[in-house]
Amino acid sequence: AATLYYLLTGRYVLDFESSPAAQMIQIATDPRVPIRERRPDVPAGLASAIERALAPDPSARHADVTAFREALKPFA
Repeated sequence: AATLYYLLTGRYVLDFESSPAAQMIQIATDPRVPIRERRPDVPAGLASAIERALAPDPSARHADVTAFREALKPFA
């Protein structure tokens, strides 16, 4: 999902600090920048699927890669 986000926006899911230690804290704690803030023309359903896959809480993510793939199918 992070790779797809990057391919669509040319940017990472977070605006990273310069320090590697700060980046690790960001990954664990900071909310991801919504993809439509970076690229408003991304369809809402696609944005939702990507953001769900990037959820910090594993229980909020797609069950597995197959479920993520199914969520992406309408946009292929």
